[in-house]
Amino acid sequence: MDLNRIEKPLKADIVIPFDSTTSLQAIHKAIVVDQKHQPNKKALVRTMVQKRELIIHIRADDIPSLRATLNSNLRILLAWKRIADGIKKPNYRK
Repeated sequence: MDLNRIEKPLKADIVIPFDSTTSLQAIHKAIVVDQKHQPNKKALVRTMVQKRELIIHIRADDIPSLRATLNSNLRILLAWKRIADGIKKPNYRK
């Protein structure tokens, strides 16, 4: 595969199911901030909520931009999951 011949734009679609609509809405609001002020000019991120799923659409001009944008969004989701799991534990103090 010749990487110089990849058609632009590159695309990635991520679908993340949620158990809680409250959690889904909270993480969606956190990610939407980056949509209004795109940190990477070479990549575009759009998110939407369908039923109990968060859908993230990423379009990028090149592979490094796609990878960086994908990793950034997945890190946000991983941090949210770790926090949510920690709050659910019985020994969590309010």
